[in-house]
Amino acid sequence: MKWFYCDSNLLTSLDVSKNTALKLLSCFSNQIKGKGMDALIESLPLVENGEMYIIYKNEGNVMTTTQVAAAKAKGWIPKYRMDSYDWKDYAGSDPAYDASGDAASIVKGDDFSGEVVIPENIEINGKILAVTSIGDGAFKNNTKITSVTLPESVTSIGDYAFEGCSNLTIIIIGKSVTHIGTRAFGNITPTSQTRGNNGLKISCYAESVPNTAADAFENTPISSATLLVNDNLVTAYKTTAPWSSFGTIMGFDEASGINGVLIENGGKAKIFSIDGKPLSRLQKGINIIRMDDGTTKKVVVQ
Repeated sequence: MKWFYCDSNLLTSLDVSKNTALKLLSCFSNQIKGKGMDALIESLPLVENGEMYIIYKNEGNVMTTTQVAAAKAKGWIPKYRMDSYDWKDYAGSDPAYDASGDAASIVKGDDFSGEVVIPENIEINGKILAVTSIGDGAFKNNTKITSVTLPESVTSIGDYAFEGCSNLTIIIIGKSVTHIGTRAFGNITPTSQTRGNNGLKISCYAESVPNTAADAFENTPISSATLLVNDNLVTAYKTTAPWSSFGTIMGFDEASGINGVLIENGGKAKIFSIDGKPLSRLQKGINIIRMDDGTTKKVVVQ
C-alpha cells in the first residue's frame, strides 16, 4: 500500500509499520497526540520525501516541533493546511498547555484559529487534567480567532490573555470564572468588515461578577458592545466597573425572550407594547422588538 487515507475520525493511535511501501499518509482531523503521535512516527517506514498530511485548521491532532523533526529524520514531510487550498510544510507547535498538579493552563494559543472551543479536560502524559486557567498573554495578538468559548472548569483569565485579538467578536465565559486580569480583553477592535452588522458580544455565565481588572477592556469599544449575564446579576454588572461601561447589558432570559434578535443582529433593541408604548423589558403577551437598523420582530411571551 503506497497511499493510506484515514482522516476525519476519532482515531487516537495509528500503526503503519506493516506498510513498508507507504509513500503518502493522510491522517488529519483525528485525535492523535502525545504518546499516540510518538507511536505513529515510530511506526513510519524509512522513505524519501514521504507526504504526511497531519494538520487541518484547528483540530484534534497535535504534532510538536520535536515530533516533526523525528518524522523528517525518517524521510517524511509533515504538511498542514489552514484557510487556503494549499498544503504547506508544517514546522510543528510547542505544547499549548502547561500542567500543574491536577490542573492545566493554556499558555500558547498561536495555533488556534476560527471558532475556538477550549476543552474542559485535556490529557497530558496519560493524565486527564482540568483546564482551569488561560495563561498570561496566551492568545495575545492572535488575529485568526473569531470566537472563543471557555468551559466551566476555567476560573481565571490571565493578564493580556486575549489582548489584540482584533477579529474576536464572540466571547463566552463559563460559570466558574472569578478573576479576569489586566487588559485580558484589551485592544479588541474588530473592523466593520469583520463584524458586519454585529458588534462585540460577550456572554458571561459567572455565578457572581468576576474580580475584573479596571483596564480589562482597555481600548476595546465596549460602549457599543453587548453583554449577556445571569438575570439575577444584571444590576450588579450595571453598577460594577468596568462591566458597567457596556452599551447593552441584558439577562439571558430577557435576551432569549427576544428570541435571539439582539444576539443575531447586534446593536440595540427597543421594546414596545402592541399599541406602541415603550417598555423597559418584555411583558406577557405580544411585544414588538425594533432594532436600531429599523427592522422589527413580533415576540409573544406566554
